[in-house]
Amino acid sequence: SGEIWVNTQSQQESASDTVDGSMQVINAANWSIKNYVANVGNNPHNAWSGKDGSGNTVTLTANWHDNTATLIDGTTKTVLNTKPVGAAAAHVQVTPGPIERWFVTIMGGVAVQEVDVSKLRAGQDPNVGAPIRGEFSPHGIWFCDDGDHFLTANTLAGTVSLYSANQKKQQSFVATGGKSPLATSVFGGYGTGGCVRAYSNNAGTASVSVYDINPSAGMVTR
Repeated sequence: SGEIWVNTQSQQESASDTVDGSMQVINAANWSIKNYVANVGNNPHNAWSGKDGSGNTVTLTANWHDNTATLIDGTTKTVLNTKPVGAAAAHVQVTPGPIERWFVTIMGGVAVQEVDVSKLRAGQDPNVGAPIRGEFSPHGIWFCDDGDHFLTANTLAGTVSLYSANQKKQQSFVATGGKSPLATSVFGGYGTGGCVRAYSNNAGTASVSVYDINPSAGMVTR
């Protein structure tokens, strides 16, 4: 239903342009390209939609081969601003619930960065405080439905981390048992069902890892 927003990571806009990507907005009713947003950023890799502080619909995309994130107006389908958030920004997600907070994984480091999209829209530094430090090379991110706890797949470290957004810290991490985990998911996360069971894919191994989450104890066990 509605629209499907797709990052095209290395769309070439001209003969001299070899780095900018784009965003395609697809009409889900007939699979036609409804809008084409050019010059989004260097390798826009993953995006999420939500509201800014004024209630405007926006989409934030992480530009993986750069240190930036780009904000796009959800109504006009135009680029609003691009600002640095951290090296090799990979994935974006917004907390579930009525108060939305935006988080970007910083794969070129050891952290997840909270981003204020209203400041980004205004052309200001969007980074909210210091990055939340964890394991090296966090890539995929997924929130539990409590709006506080989230997991990251730490690709080069071969681990999965459990964080608390409210406490601004990594609570624990475990090895995946596979190689190159890229994404995490939480059963019932970002909906209903609690913060109990999680998964990560292992891109370098033909396997999926399964975890039991204990957010009160700050543990993820496999």
